[in-house]
Amino acid sequence: MATTQPNHTSQSPPTTTYRTSPNGKPTATPGEYNQFIKDPIRHFLSIPWCAALLKDKSVVDAYPVDRRPLPRGEGSFVRQIINSGTTVRANVIFKRSLAIKPMDGEGVEEAGGIVVDRALLEGQDERCLLFNALLDLGGDLCSYQHTLHGGLISLFLDELMTTAAIFGDEDAAEHGVYTVQLNTRFKKAIKMPQILLLRARIVRREGRKLFVRGTIQDRDGTVMAEGESVGLEMNRSIGRTTGGRRVPKSPPKL
Repeated sequence: MATTQPNHTSQSPPTTTYRTSPNGKPTATPGEYNQFIKDPIRHFLSIPWCAALLKDKSVVDAYPVDRRPLPRGEGSFVRQIINSGTTVRANVIFKRSLAIKPMDGEGVEEAGGIVVDRALLEGQDERCLLFNALLDLGGDLCSYQHTLHGGLISLFLDELMTTAAIFGDEDAAEHGVYTVQLNTRFKKAIKMPQILLLRARIVRREGRKLFVRGTIQDRDGTVMAEGESVGLEMNRSIGRTTGGRRVPKSPPKL
């Protein structure tokens, strides 16, 4: 069962400079991304198990998710409605370049002792770009008492899997992707409040369809939910709802 995390909302941590990665060059100022905790990267770096993930040598980029309202209202539910001290308090995305190798067992252990699910590392390519997100969630996202609403579990998976589909593919990044199919498997109840680790990657492409897998884990590495989605690459601009950076085909090692 998930381990409840201490409440970090009594006051925001001191501000610092955002970086493209924990070892990268400063690129933005704290508070620019309109999150409740003004300096999300420093916030997660202050938590040992999160810091171990962010500082792993395979990380090629890390950034706070942009929660600023958009002029046409795209993504308003995520950017405004669940952007508060009792809902989504802090959110960062970090990308990792990982080798794909035949494996036995359930997965491979990584920094902080958290296992990467085997299904996320299968494929024909030599390397994959794995999208990861840390979410610090408050107590007002529940259905049953102290339990994260199942619809929001699907929402969080869809957000990261769509980000992976758009920013993990050069062609899809040009116009955008619509989710046309989403399957979620709820494996364990997620107790609140809590910090969660999400992962997602494109596993294959068929024409305009991008097939993506994702997982949600707690701090102990327990897989709480799994997701699979099909995203349809559009041939026209459809605006944007997710925050991300365009990704080179061969991201550099830091």
